[in-house]
Amino acid sequence: GASREECKAALTKADDDEGKAVEIIIANGGIDLHVAAPDATMESAGSSLQPQVPSGVTILRLEAGDGVTFPQRGDKVSLHYTGSLISNGLEFDSSYGRGREFIFTLGKNEVIAGWEQGVVKLSLGEKAVLMISPDLAYGSAGAGDGKIPPNAALKFEVWLKDIQRGTSNVAGQREQYMSAAKMMLGGGAPPATDE
Repeated sequence: GASREECKAALTKADDDEGKAVEIIIANGGIDLHVAAPDATMESAGSSLQPQVPSGVTILRLEAGDGVTFPQRGDKVSLHYTGSLISNGLEFDSSYGRGREFIFTLGKNEVIAGWEQGVVKLSLGEKAVLMISPDLAYGSAGAGDGKIPPNAALKFEVWLKDIQRGTSNVAGQREQYMSAAKMMLGGGAPPATDE
């Protein structure tokens, strides 16, 4: 992705329009972080006023995380977010307004596909904007009793606060360590632990 300074400069040049800022960053040789095809565009079925947004998930990094701890399938993640429509900036949801972080488990389809694909690319503590095309959001159905219209592109400003490794990950890692220890000790069992 682009550095924080490059993102700020692009946002300034684009008058705080994140979509235009992403285009500026990519045009200036920035890395295209689209999860899906970058040349596809989306349009609202009923409106030509829907902005042209690349298909997939676009990540605009605002603040670096630790750079080493990334969530994986099966992990429970906690994050703060504010969701808004790309077309008009209207906020439709925010964890800040509820006063608590939103928690979900990756890979269990508890959230839209755009979050599943975008959050795994963030490291612990990172703040970023996820711009999500309708096909990875709510599609033609829309959501939220009309707050999110059909075929809406969405923008989420997210802050990845915590990652709790899934029990299957921890168990798998322990098994790998035990197997490696047995091999290093000539096939014998590793010393017992107090776990």
